Amino acid sequence: MTEVNAIEKSPSMVRNLIEITKPRLSVVVVFSSIAGYFLGAEVYDWTVVLMLVVGGYFLVGSSNVFNQIIEKDLDALMKRTRNRPLPTGRISVSTAWSMG
Repeated sequence: MTEVNAIEKSPSMVRNLIEITKPRLSVVVVFSSIAGYFLGAEVYDWTVVLMLVVGGYFLVGSSNVFNQIIEKDLDALMKRTRNRPLPTGRISVSTAWSMG
């Protein structure tokens, strides 16, 4: 078993998968989408709001994952981004690709 595979099977793997979606950024985008919905809708449908939250988070999170795959080598060079899951090897590119 390779070192990356052993790391990916660790208990912190869920935390790494959440981290790669950049949850703070994703939540801010989802929040602004919800605000836009409430500002523009004449009638509020809570099913639509739920779908907006879930679908919006998945869309933004997926975009963040693909961005980190593309910029993995540059992220490894920058102090601010070098500890992300891909540059550190906590998640393999193939796992990130599947998640995205």
